Amino acid sequence: MSIASWLKEEVTIEEFEREYALELAKHPSFARSWRSLLTRMKPGDSLRMWKNPPKWWKRGLGWGGIAIVRNGKVVDFLGTVRGWN
Repeated sequence: MSIASWLKEEVTIEEFEREYALELAKHPSFARSWRSLLTRMKPGDSLRMWKNPPKWWKRGLGWGGIAIVRNGKVVDFLGTVRGWN
């Protein structure tokens, strides 16, 4: 399994920052990692949310985040500090 197979919806920088405003404010290391991820974006890249399959979450191994996708390939990613229902 790979993050590429777990990709979900595309989001904008603004949408991500609005959704994760509290985490970005409360966790300086998360905010630094987010800003670092943004420096690796190039024109034409997209940001896509991702999460691993439900069976992983049932075992307490759920993981999700945001990825930079370039020409259909994940080139970098960041795990988020919370998951989805």
